[in-house]
Amino acid sequence: MIHVRRATESDLDALMQLAEEFALCSPFRELVSLEELRSNVSRMVTAPSDKTLVLVAEVAEAEPRPVGVIVGALTTLWFCAATVAVELAWWVSPEHRTSSAGWRLLSAYEQWAKASGASWVMMSDMPNGATSNMDAAYLKRGYTLVERAYRKEL
Repeated sequence: MIHVRRATESDLDALMQLAEEFALCSPFRELVSLEELRSNVSRMVTAPSDKTLVLVAEVAEAEPRPVGVIVGALTTLWFCAATVAVELAWWVSPEHRTSSAGWRLLSAYEQWAKASGASWVMMSDMPNGATSNMDAAYLKRGYTLVERAYRKEL
């Protein structure tokens, strides 16, 4: 059974393990500072704001452990007053991707966004094989493709 809840300070080590898995697959892997990541996640978990959210999905075992995470923030769009929930990270350990962990995280995140007054939820995916089938999954859940992001090192 998978249970989704807000992350707590006791989850920091497990969150860092998930973050390291994510970083290895991320197009930003060469930029990832685990020290900075721990500091940011720690701040969001130990001093939560009504504008940010860190949820974990944990496996209900003798010793429950997080197997997935979603991190998001509320912001307004620069061209209108609409509040949107922007996904900053969404990761489920590869061995738990066939479970309901990812979809439970997304559903809980969408519920938080709606309850927080967001008009939209913005999700992204990585261009490599780690999340290669997400287009169809997002469309099936009612999402629409609205933009793509590119980066250029200077």
